[in-house]
Amino acid sequence: MKIDQLGPDKLGPDKLGPVPGRPARAVQKKASGPKSEDDKLKEAAQQFEAIFIKQMLSQMKSSTRALTSGEVSSDRRIYEDWQDDMLAGEMSKGGGIGLAEVLYRQLKPQEERKS
Repeated sequence: MKIDQLGPDKLGPDKLGPVPGRPARAVQKKASGPKSEDDKLKEAAQQFEAIFIKQMLSQMKSSTRALTSGEVSSDRRIYEDWQDDMLAGEMSKGGGIGLAEVLYRQLKPQEERKS
């Protein structure tokens, strides 16, 4: 098949096969209704974990930068900051370091913990 034969009906995530070496992931649809308090708490805990992971990644980079030449262009710094954001978000969604789960359990209302 040639590139000029491809159209919108031939492309898209639902038309592509699995990527070799990577596990297939199911497409998750977001609920259209309002979020429950429990869902909001889980999301807030996950976002906090993402911020924490980003800070860890940034500190690790600055530590290694201090041991090497240390000079990085502003373009490179912006790219690395974006990269840290994306990596931290994905790590947090995938279970992260377990901080989100611990925060969620600690902040969950007391009566729900007993059940």
